[in-house]
Amino acid sequence: MMPQATFMLAPLLLLGFGPISSSLSDELKARLLKWEVVSRTLPASATRPVQAMGLVPTSVQPVLDVLVDVQSYPGLFPRVTSARRVKQDLYRLTARFPWPMGDGWVVARLHKWRERDVHVLRWKMVHGSFKRYEMTVRVEPWTPHRCLLSVRMHAVPRSAFLRVFMGWGLRRAAEQLVHAVRMKATHPRKPQTGGKRAEHGIGMRCGVQPSRCLPSTRRPSEVRRL
Repeated sequence: MMPQATFMLAPLLLLGFGPISSSLSDELKARLLKWEVVSRTLPASATRPVQAMGLVPTSVQPVLDVLVDVQSYPGLFPRVTSARRVKQDLYRLTARFPWPMGDGWVVARLHKWRERDVHVLRWKMVHGSFKRYEMTVRVEPWTPHRCLLSVRMHAVPRSAFLRVFMGWGLRRAAEQLVHAVRMKATHPRKPQTGGKRAEHGIGMRCGVQPSRCLPSTRRPSEVRRL
């Protein structure tokens, strides 16, 4: 297990203080190169934000294309049931959570900017059923054919009772989002035109044989946490 200090700079970097990759220890880089998704809960108040990161075996642009495709969010973001644009850079998303949380919704503004080679997308709630919702995604080159995807989520229900249920679920949602973006960016779904179906398992979802899906075969349950 890596020391806590080796990952402590990442929250500051997510706020815009430079590339995350420059702060990572050799041990953490080695884990990322094994296609692990690394996550942690960040120090904060009683309602703590979460962070997850993982490598994607493609350049930056396919990842950005996935993230700005709002209509695809119901199949990408965990528990999101609908997503639509209200007006320029303003989107409404609804989600279904397990009992006792129930359904929720936010209208969030999407901010996009670039810091040298690092692309940043930030969704910030304008109004909704949460007291606070914010998500920041950073995509930066790792090699010419790989990039690092970092997700930071912070969601605070209005009910103090429900906040105790949010932490674990939010961390898992960040991990699942990294997996989902990795899958869609590297194996975009194509219309089926008949012919032999792929083998059972991950191959059926990405349209190729499982051996071709090596970077995305790790399930969320296998995520290594700090």
